[in-house]
Amino acid sequence: MQRYDLILLDADRTLFDFDHAQSDALRFAVSDTLSSQGIPYSEEILTQYRTISDKLWSLYEKDGISQKELQTKRFDELYALLHVIGDADAANRHYLDVLGESAYLLDGAEDLCKKLSHSCRLSIITNGISRSQHRRLEKSELKPYISDIFVSEDLGCQKPQKEFFDRVFQTLKGYAKDRTIILGDSLASDIQGGNNAGIDTCWFNPKRQISDSVRFTYEIHKLQDFYSIVFPG
Repeated sequence: MQRYDLILLDADRTLFDFDHAQSDALRFAVSDTLSSQGIPYSEEILTQYRTISDKLWSLYEKDGISQKELQTKRFDELYALLHVIGDADAANRHYLDVLGESAYLLDGAEDLCKKLSHSCRLSIITNGISRSQHRRLEKSELKPYISDIFVSEDLGCQKPQKEFFDRVFQTLKGYAKDRTIILGDSLASDIQGGNNAGIDTCWFNPKRQISDSVRFTYEIHKLQDFYSIVFPG
């Protein structure tokens, strides 16, 4: 028995190994600038960048900053923290170039999408930056199984806003909300977004975090477990 016909899939940290891609991209983007001023690249710098980036993306989800501002501000803040003089615009361009070529997948992502695609429509929904998200999908093994990709930058609104999902359903006419589910790792953008849209949600929680702040329909710790939710028996 099939429970859902339309699957809305988050991209980063749900299908794609964003942490791996981000590590590669940041090293490429800032290493030359840092080394020219006597600062070796390190894992500590990656950690500092992730703290800055996560803060700004959270602000973006709350409509507190534009995505264009976010892209350069994250490097401005990193360089300021490290007392480095650098070109944030150039760093961002280099970063996005590498990120778009880094189509690393999480374990089980390809197999899950392949199996689901036989009976379901699979659509990626992401708050990521359009040029890198489209490029990564084109390069990845997921491409044959994904029917659509909806990027906040293209839609003009972002998860968890109801407007984001309204525009998705305006494109995907004919799919009922009670036969749609979202799978994502972020309670704030994916799961809250699904709640705002009035659809079922599945929280991908591989680190087994605890949350009592956002309601979700299902929770899984491995991607493979999602299949039995869509096809319960």
